[in-house]
Amino acid sequence: MLAVEIDNLSYTYPDGCRALRGVSLRVEEGRTMGLVGPNGAGKSTLMLHLNGTLSGDGSVQVLAKPVGADLDHARRAVGLVFQNPDDQLFMPTVFDDVAFGPLNLGWPEEKVRAKVSAALAAVGVAGFESRSPHHLSIGEKKRVAIATVLAMDCRILALDEPATGLDPRGRRELIELLRGLEATKIIATHDLPMVLELCERVVLLNEGEVVIEGDTHEVLGQKDLLLSYGLEGPRDVLRILPE
Repeated sequence: MLAVEIDNLSYTYPDGCRALRGVSLRVEEGRTMGLVGPNGAGKSTLMLHLNGTLSGDGSVQVLAKPVGADLDHARRAVGLVFQNPDDQLFMPTVFDDVAFGPLNLGWPEEKVRAKVSAALAAVGVAGFESRSPHHLSIGEKKRVAIATVLAMDCRILALDEPATGLDPRGRRELIELLRGLEATKIIATHDLPMVLELCERVVLLNEGEVVIEGDTHEVLGQKDLLLSYGLEGPRDVLRILPE
């Protein structure tokens, strides 16, 4: 099954800025896709269409259902993880933040507690339930932000610049965490080495259009193409490509 199917999606913000221009892409269930491109390319705008936060012209389907026709389905299926975890964590304790979504789904208390415990264990912060999210490190906050969507049994994770602000050890821990999650993952990032490690396919966006989409090694191996769109680190990426 296709986890995400987008056909000819266009979106213009109220101020007249055209953010997406006829974007089409498909993501198979259980796979990981990278979205790369310069700032303003439309990556975040695209992901906000996956759960109906934004609605443009064209077709967006999640797990074979049009997003606009069934917002509840889309919002249960797709977990958005924002670049800044402080935009996602707003409750007094970690437990309250992770439990917020399941409680709003109307799940019984026993099920909610079980889901919170399982989600925190899955991201490596078991026992953090009573801690204030605002006193956590940036890496811990990002883990808790991921737990907030795992607790809702989201089958698709859409992560916006997940490695931003992390030190090298925190970045490595995040990569290993994401590698171990079975959900379909869509990762918008400038971190090309991370894309190389985690993503089977990659889409390069620029000014709201798909420049190229394909196998990660093939796309990231095109040094001149990447440089022409201002993507940094191509030499490092090429150095770790397989022969």
